[in-house]
Amino acid sequence: MAPTGNLTVRRWPAYAIAGGVGLFCLVVVSVAAFEQLVQGKPANGDAVVALGATGLRVMTIVVALVAVSRWERRVPARILSMALWAMAIGQLAYPLAETLVKAAILLDLIEPLNKGISNMSATGWFNFAAAWLVWGVPGVLFGLLASDHRRRHALSWLWAPLGGLGGMAALAVLGLVISRL
Repeated sequence: MAPTGNLTVRRWPAYAIAGGVGLFCLVVVSVAAFEQLVQGKPANGDAVVALGATGLRVMTIVVALVAVSRWERRVPARILSMALWAMAIGQLAYPLAETLVKAAILLDLIEPLNKGISNMSATGWFNFAAAWLVWGVPGVLFGLLASDHRRRHALSWLWAPLGGLGGMAALAVLGLVISRL
């Protein structure tokens, strides 16, 4: 941790995001390149969505690294705070929703549909774990970065729900785009 005034900067969450999300992005791009260049598969809507989402994930890496670098001083603190909270809450929304649905199914509150987040097969549980690994863990790490940033800059907690609304809106737009393809 490096000092910022009398407070320290916790960098490891940003580096963990960069490494983990970066590795995920590398895998997605490698698979897409293999399918396009080696197997000769045409780029369909799924490929476009995967590459577009990967581009967004790369942007989250940049924001995470900016939050713990000297570049942080070039971004207004409130804007960076909202971006960090948007990334934290936006990425946690899906795995938390899936957790709630699976818990409701296990408690016999709802009937499973055997597809999507209510899938209780081995594949559904694998996808559940993957959702937490790919979205939930980075979401928690962004939460740490956002909380640290708020503390270092003595910002109001108001920026958390504002950023969260932005993250949820971005997630909704992404879902709408995917449903249209």
